[in-house]
Amino acid sequence: MKINCLGCGHAFDLSDAYDDYEGLVRCNTCAEMLMIRTEDARVRSVLPADMARQLAAPRAPERSPAAVILQTPSVSAPQASASSALGGASSFIDPRQAA
Repeated sequence: MKINCLGCGHAFDLSDAYDDYEGLVRCNTCAEMLMIRTEDARVRSVLPADMARQLAAPRAPERSPAAVILQTPSVSAPQASASSALGGASSFIDPRQAA
């Protein structure tokens, strides 16, 4: 099975020991580390090792601008006082109705 180094382009043969393999291989010409995956004596993928690590590293979920909205305290309706429940005057003035 032949692969080409992604760093220098050198073509090299892999022995039969790599027929079903997933892991690192070093290029003898430029020392580039390659992450390869083979199945049934066929090359399935070849990536530079640093790129393979970046793809495999777990990432923190990215937050969209909509997810970063600051939460403001909710305003609840005023509680009815005992005097208003009994027909008395309420001390609450709604600013929307005061104008």
